[in-house]
Amino acid sequence: MKIFSGLVQRPALISIKLTGNLTDQDLAIYNYLLGGFMQLNFSKIFGLQPEINFVQSSSEFSNDPSTVYGDLFYNGSQRKAKLDYLKIPLLLNINVGPSKRVKLQLGPQVASLLKQSVDSLKNNTNIFKTGDWSTVGGLWIQIPFINLGARYEIGLTNLNDIDNSEKWKSQAFTIFAGFTF
Repeated sequence: MKIFSGLVQRPALISIKLTGNLTDQDLAIYNYLLGGFMQLNFSKIFGLQPEINFVQSSSEFSNDPSTVYGDLFYNGSQRKAKLDYLKIPLLLNINVGPSKRVKLQLGPQVASLLKQSVDSLKNNTNIFKTGDWSTVGGLWIQIPFINLGARYEIGLTNLNDIDNSEKWKSQAFTIFAGFTF
């Protein structure tokens, strides 16, 4: 069994959106991610890759006050929310091709909300749940000391912590570059 560990730095190309009536359109907002991983290869084809990542997410609310819970916001003027997460994916790596440098990645991810900052909130109520389960899939290219990749994650948890009248779910597309040592 080979074990690799490394630091993954994924600075600018993370697009995260929340679905539901929370937004007036599907908005992609760019954020950052910083984290580390270990790679446990248990055959020539398969391996596991646990990670721990700090992720910043943002969302924007609708301009139409009727689609927002108006009683939570000052005059319906709330527009932005910033969410800081600790995300822990456990990915199955599947080598694609004979080189072992290109890997298909699939697996579950658990996230814990560390901080939520919502503009113009009337009270300090948390409107997003503190935990999120999601599924992750992507492609990873590992060349000596450098790795490149792209991932898509789909949230499975309703993030709405106000009530159950609307379902808010996260989606994220990540393009990243990192270092392996």
